[in-house]
Amino acid sequence: MFNKITVNDDGLDSKKFFSKLISISYSDNDGMGFTDVDMVDSLVSATFLKSITAFYRIWNAETGEMEKQSYELVKEIRFYVDFEKHYLAVEGNIADMNKLKGAFRNYFWKSFTYDSLSLSPYNYLEIFQNDHYLYSIDEITITDFPYSNILLGKYVAKIVNPTTDVDDISEYKYNIVKVKTRLNFENETIAFSASSNNLLNLACSDKVKYLFFKYLTSKLY
Repeated sequence: MFNKITVNDDGLDSKKFFSKLISISYSDNDGMGFTDVDMVDSLVSATFLKSITAFYRIWNAETGEMEKQSYELVKEIRFYVDFEKHYLAVEGNIADMNKLKGAFRNYFWKSFTYDSLSLSPYNYLEIFQNDHYLYSIDEITITDFPYSNILLGKYVAKIVNPTTDVDDISEYKYNIVKVKTRLNFENETIAFSASSNNLLNLACSDKVKYLFFKYLTSKLY
């Protein structure tokens, strides 16, 4: 998941951010911390560790009912902050992004503000087509889709004959809220999806994931 990020503290740069993360190791008392902190140029990456309470259900033979039991686990959230290109990326969902933002507020107070990306799901298709990476468009989700002047709602369309021409669906480009596609990137076919809430999913090898991440962030800047 991606967000634009603005640094409001003039004294905070990538080096100071990097040093601060290293100093905040995980502890059971705080229930949070950072590990695997790394920095390459203006890009700082790390894993945020957060203690959370999870639940499971077991059968109680005496009462004849299911009972909820809780246990503690440590959630790992990998993230990236680029101080030059001004983006925050999280390997996770919206809830994971919010957990990380909460930690940033705790340790950096109001040093950061966030905003959504300006790219729409359709924009990603245009980028991939222009760069000759688009292998097929497999599925699109359209909101406010009209049917026979009677119905209006969300429509999930499976592409019967996968296409590589975004003009085929340009009629709905302003109403497309999610796309699923396949790309040919670095001699590997990868599955990619993008939603209007800035949630991106990628299925590929770790090596290609890193290269694709660098490529994609160059398009976001």
